Amino acid sequence: MEVRIKLQYDDSRVKNWRQFATSLAMVITLLLPFTAVLPGAQSHSEVVVCIGNPLAADRWLVEEWRQELGRIVESSGRELRIADCDEPGAMQVYFMRIHPFENSALGAARTRGEVVLPLLELYTEPVAAMLGTRLPGVLGRALARVTAHEMAHYLRQETHHEAAGAFAAQYTAGLLRAARPAYFALR
Repeated sequence: MEVRIKLQYDDSRVKNWRQFATSLAMVITLLLPFTAVLPGAQSHSEVVVCIGNPLAADRWLVEEWRQELGRIVESSGRELRIADCDEPGAMQVYFMRIHPFENSALGAARTRGEVVLPLLELYTEPVAAMLGTRLPGVLGRALARVTAHEMAHYLRQETHHEAAGAFAAQYTAGLLRAARPAYFALR
């Protein structure tokens, strides 16, 4: 049984998700056999991430995402390294327009049984709708913060959320825009 952990918001403005459901299911089915590497493959001081679909996002957005994610990881006392996805232990991050079944999801970490897989998804349309902008600097920074939340699920190997803070189940636009990178530190 597969379970999805998702970060969401309470706005239902994002529509037309059904057109992506079939293709997403096929991609996930193809990728799951390659994600068997467990968290122990990474050192405690280094976080290794790759972008599974680099052409799915604007290069300026991705650059801002990398910089902000680097600041978040650094505030955690670790070092971020962007790698190729064929490197063992790399957390794979996929930029996707929307979640195929939950239009309020901002991001998700895939699980298999009780294991959180190194397969993270970021949903650009709900984040942009919540922020009210698609400016690469603002959206990239917000997506890095959503990434940190999903990375924490993987690094902690926990599927539950906390009542408040960076590991809460829901975020606000203000939090994604205004909080300092250290707020999203990987604990």
